[in-house]
Amino acid sequence: MTPIAARNNAIQTAQAILANPDRYVILDTETSGLGKTAEILEIAIIDPVGATLCNYFLDLVHAIAPAAAAIHGLTKDVLKAKGAIAWPEIHDEVVEHLDGKTLVAYNAVFDMAMLDATAILHGRDTPHTGDILCAMRLWQRFRGAPKVEALEGDHSALGDCLATLERIKEIANSSLEDDPDLVDIQDVEDLVQWQARIEELTAQRNALDATVKSLKAQVTQYLIDNGAEAIPLSNGKQVKLYRTPTKIKPLVPLEELPERYLKQAVDQQLVKAEIKSRHLEDGLFSYETSNTIRFVKL
Repeated sequence: MTPIAARNNAIQTAQAILANPDRYVILDTETSGLGKTAEILEIAIIDPVGATLCNYFLDLVHAIAPAAAAIHGLTKDVLKAKGAIAWPEIHDEVVEHLDGKTLVAYNAVFDMAMLDATAILHGRDTPHTGDILCAMRLWQRFRGAPKVEALEGDHSALGDCLATLERIKEIANSSLEDDPDLVDIQDVEDLVQWQARIEELTAQRNALDATVKSLKAQVTQYLIDNGAEAIPLSNGKQVKLYRTPTKIKPLVPLEELPERYLKQAVDQQLVKAEIKSRHLEDGLFSYETSNTIRFVKL
């Protein structure tokens, strides 16, 4: 999928969420941490119109991680003051709100894991077995970002539900773009034409790859011949030689090798590291060296 196609897909998905409020719910949780004993401290579910379906604070079983409390501000005393109740008291209601709906959450994998963990902690089945849509990944596709981005919410379950809804609205209100990289295939003749074009481009790429490989080999040999590990260039970069040991073979029986070189077999990573650092004991291994270069900033 091209970047424009991914963005358009995100827009259409967000529009579908808003156009079908009876098919989706938006959920968020605040938890006691990230570890194996983490549990839900606050849960909120809203619909795509923005109406709150439920919002509860929960009694905790395990301690709250200080790092988690520093983010959402929830402590045992705060939960008590907010009227926290036990998960079994709300389990059936949560199941009812999620039943037959696609669950939308920002970082849905985490929230689903917390739903399951909290339910299991209290001897209940997982509250949701239906479809899941991650709003964090939806936002990433829309933005064309290389990495996911944090939600700009207030770190409360209800506040983050509303912040997620605002991002969905921002995506949905954006205009679709024409994608110049999409091809128009209507029939077999179009397929033949594009197949020929693909072969042509592939041949060009292969020729360029071969040229790049040859040029790199020549530059690598230049550095080797001149005994240089790196040479500064005038453009603010340097060409640097990287030596990678290959085809490592013991020259002595395995039982004669020092134990540090052995796992179930020879520890190739350790041998490579000691070759690179020039700490490898003499007479134990033969090896070849694969050399390559990279252009890096000075």
